[in-house]
Amino acid sequence: MTQAAGFPAPHGGALEGVQVIEWGSGRASAYAGRLLSGLGARVVLVERNEARRERAFPADPVANRPRQVAALTRFLHGGKLSVELDPGSRQGHADLLSLCRSADIVVVDQPVAAVEALDLAPETVAAACPRAIVVATTLAGLAAGARHLRYSDLAAHAISGMAWGTPGRVPNPETYPPLKPGGYQADYTLGLAAASSALLGLQLRRRTGAGQLFDVSAQAVLASYLRMDVAFRTYEAGEAMTVSGFNRQSPNGREPTLWGLVPCKDGYFAFQASEQYQWEGLMRAMGDPEWSKEPRFQDPTERGLLWDEIEPHFVGWSMQHNKAEIFHAAQANHVPVFPCFNVEELLNDPQQEARGFFVDLPLEEDHALVRVPGAIVHLEKTPLQHLAAPPLVGQHTREILQALRNEASV
Repeated sequence: MTQAAGFPAPHGGALEGVQVIEWGSGRASAYAGRLLSGLGARVVLVERNEARRERAFPADPVANRPRQVAALTRFLHGGKLSVELDPGSRQGHADLLSLCRSADIVVVDQPVAAVEALDLAPETVAAACPRAIVVATTLAGLAAGARHLRYSDLAAHAISGMAWGTPGRVPNPETYPPLKPGGYQADYTLGLAAASSALLGLQLRRRTGAGQLFDVSAQAVLASYLRMDVAFRTYEAGEAMTVSGFNRQSPNGREPTLWGLVPCKDGYFAFQASEQYQWEGLMRAMGDPEWSKEPRFQDPTERGLLWDEIEPHFVGWSMQHNKAEIFHAAQANHVPVFPCFNVEELLNDPQQEARGFFVDLPLEEDHALVRVPGAIVHLEKTPLQHLAAPPLVGQHTREILQALRNEASV
């Protein structure tokens, strides 16, 4: 793609010179584009006129809170270019395919039935753009039968099995209502998988000279987290494996695992003491209490089944200390114990400050600052860019499409 007047200057990052078309309708594609843009790629966001309304009133609980909407737009779309077109029109259809042919990476995050009706299914786009890496994100993949299912974060957690696996400590998760994790974890995890697929595609193209279609399923991405649950079902057919943090029963009724969340003076902390050295270290951190020396607590295989007896002693101690005290005492004894941060504690975590993880960016409309996550990976020589302001809807339409038409006429 030729740089035209009004384009931002190249980032100079790891993906400098890489051109990305983001034809999306949700957070997944937006986050994938944001990751690629932060690494130096030039990302063109293809939008329709409705995007003006969607940016102002997203399908989100914060739709009536303008600053939060602006902060989300700032985080997801900063540093991108915006082209406004209608793929349903003859000219818009041609322009979209021209954009995709000019790109190295195309991220497609649209309802499959809708784009099929426009003759722009992911397979069609990939066939028309043989050098492009076309990454299609859907709820359950492009295979027949489920390809037309509409994506949502809630649906992804439901059909992946992830919601079943998150009730916490319950007697029987088979009869306990599933629980969706907080936030939009499916959206952002799917976006990360899409960006990773695009990078893999670039590497493969260096070897083969050809692009290809990457079919990224939210169901598969989240289901991949349930490896052990799937393994238990495979090797112990018909047996249920609970997912509670304590006293977790394996199919044979015995599980030498003692781990989970415990309350303390200022919140909760996570601990693991499934191995003997971890148990001994934890007891040293607690001052070697007398109760821990009782014979029934000496067998690591049995301890996981005796949590109901251990818990009152453990919590009685933990409620006298805060998270920081427990963390440092446990670390000094080589025990994996960590505080459970809330958002404010995460924002003020000295380790994240030392890494420069969170960055403050201005909100254009009122010059206020919004703090957003920065680089998830540090690149020594080509660090993630702190992205410029998000574009107005269609801000770069004239420049980009005119550049494409000029190239076509040469």
